[in-house]
Amino acid sequence: MFIAAASGVGTSYAQDLLPGQPGRATTLFANTFPIGAMLAGPLLGVATGVGHRWAYGISAALCAGGLLVLLLLRPSRRSVPAVA
Repeated sequence: MFIAAASGVGTSYAQDLLPGQPGRATTLFANTFPIGAMLAGPLLGVATGVGHRWAYGISAALCAGGLLVLLLLRPSRRSVPAVA
């Protein structure tokens, strides 16, 4: 249930970033899972070599970097006319 909820929220957020292109936003979001899996394998190998505690630190740094990217690249807030 958690994966379904996280995917739903992530897909909705990606579609909000590209409001005129919902198919492209969904595809871009869905493609992040295989990319993450491809990066996880080598990083797990590095973590076994240097210690598993580093994996938590690297993960926290990647999360902070992702949050920074989201904050810096978010679209400008446009005023949406109220619907009566």
